[in-house]
Amino acid sequence: MTWKKGAQAPKNLTVKTLTQGTGAEIDAAGAVKAHYTGWQWDGAEPFDTSFKTGAPVAFPLENVIQGWKCGLAGHHVGDRVVMSIPPELAYGNKAAQDAQAAQAGGARKRQNNPAGTLVFVVEIVDGASSKISGSSATATMEGEEAVSQRGMTVSGELGQPATISIGADAAQPTQSEIIVLARGSGPAITESSTIMLNVAGNFWDGSRPSNTWEQQTAETISMAQAQQTLPGLIGVPEGSRIVVLLPPTQATGQQQGTPASAYVMDVEKVL
Repeated sequence: MTWKKGAQAPKNLTVKTLTQGTGAEIDAAGAVKAHYTGWQWDGAEPFDTSFKTGAPVAFPLENVIQGWKCGLAGHHVGDRVVMSIPPELAYGNKAAQDAQAAQAGGARKRQNNPAGTLVFVVEIVDGASSKISGSSATATMEGEEAVSQRGMTVSGELGQPATISIGADAAQPTQSEIIVLARGSGPAITESSTIMLNVAGNFWDGSRPSNTWEQQTAETISMAQAQQTLPGLIGVPEGSRIVVLLPPTQATGQQQGTPASAYVMDVEKVL
């Protein structure tokens, strides 16, 4: 990054498209896989870059700083952009953080995040809008009998919204179960994947129905966080429709327990 001598950092978020991509448009609730390099304004060296590992990083935009969320929303897969992000949309000003820490008697935990105005060059390698749907349209059915034996009924054509019904005599799961109802042909989920799912399901007692197809907002999860709960997702290809059965959980401390639950999920995108 070359800095113009004497140039002042922009006070507002600024975004410039260096290369125009032709892929899917990303919305503020979507997810991206991207290469990036970041500098503090007027910094000689970058404070972070994905190119160190050679692997792009995948994440939902709702989990990053506001400058990234606002700056990347509306862009497309294949875009290469440069963003100047003011402190209030990034990690704040170091001077302000120091003053707050002093007023708190030094008890405030300090972060290792860079302060001040930040500049990022971002290459959007892959991604999808939160409204993604229909990826299971070309999947191959294989698990109808297994789903039926568990006392479940899944309704809805492949590629269309789905629902799941729990039979009155269906036995509650004692551990997490994943049944591939229809197998897609896309990239397989790995331990490091970020995945986008459309989900419909309910608690075993029918007390909490949910349906992302109705909300038109796919759910994004990181396998780094979910693989302990859903280890059976590893290896499932993009475009698959699966049934997920979860056992009840016990209350621990302030965490309330939850009933057993059943879900039908379409694996819309693997990043």
